[in-house]
Amino acid sequence: MKLIVDANKIASRLLRYGKVRRILFSSLFELHTIHYAFQEIEKHEEEFLNKVSKPAFELILAKAKLKIKAIRFSDKDKKFIQSAKQIAAEFDIKDYRLLL
Repeated sequence: MKLIVDANKIASRLLRYGKVRRILFSSLFELHTIHYAFQEIEKHEEEFLNKVSKPAFELILAKAKLKIKAIRFSDKDKKFIQSAKQIAAEFDIKDYRLLL
C-alpha cells in the first residue's frame, strides 16, 4: 500500500515509539513525502534534541530517509495545484501539496 506522510508524522516518529513509528517502519507500506519534508525536520533539530538524544535523532532520521521516498512536482502536476488548495483549505491549506 502506498501512503503519503507529511513532516509532522515523520517528526512524531522521531519523538516516540508508537503506532506511527511501527507503520513507518513496516514493510507493508511504500511511503512518500514532499521533497522538503526532511529539510523542514532538520531545520527544527534543536527542538527535537530537547526531547531525544542526538544519536537517536540522527539514527531515526537516517532510517526515515532510507524508507520514505521524497517526491517533487512535475510541470504536469502543477495544473492540479488550485484544486488541491481548495480541498486542503478545509483542513490545513499548507498541506495542499500532499493532495497532488
